[in-house]
Amino acid sequence: MLWRADGDPALRSGLLVEWSGHGVTVLTEAHDTPQEGARLVPRKRSDLRGWRKPAVVTRVEPLPGGFHRVVAEFPDSVTRISPVKWVSRPDRRADERAGAVRRRSSRWETDKTLAWRVSRGRRVRESRVVERSLDGLVLAVEPRDAAPEGSRFFPYGAEPADRFGFRSAIVRRTEAPNDDYRLVFAEIEA
Repeated sequence: MLWRADGDPALRSGLLVEWSGHGVTVLTEAHDTPQEGARLVPRKRSDLRGWRKPAVVTRVEPLPGGFHRVVAEFPDSVTRISPVKWVSRPDRRADERAGAVRRRSSRWETDKTLAWRVSRGRRVRESRVVERSLDGLVLAVEPRDAAPEGSRFFPYGAEPADRFGFRSAIVRRTEAPNDDYRLVFAEIEA
């Protein structure tokens, strides 16, 4: 999704996450994040369904990995009786209940091959990415390729980094469903 902010000739980009009759929510990288109060004008496209008219930024929320959630409302949307009070949810990663799985964003299944290497490692490993989300991924790896918890790894080369949308990730946990492979759950850093 591309747009311009009033007074700025540069096109900015982001991922249109949600839209309604009242406004839009866009996921942006730090360098493309507009300021609160900025008026955003979407780039006109005939195939665009969700966002066609200018919107004013009402909220910018930083997210892990250098991303920002930008909420913008349409000026002509229904006026509210009372102002909206935005409340951020607490970070639940610190919740240490046994067996609790917390996700900050929804996951989708995929079946792509990723070449990667562990930080300060020379050996290039190749694994399948079986699940992906905005802030993490799950790799199906051979048992000998499973990296220990806390290990940092990188896509091998610039093309895989662009294709998979991350530069580095940290292994948060490893599971062994059987003797043939391991599942490596990783959180994206950048």
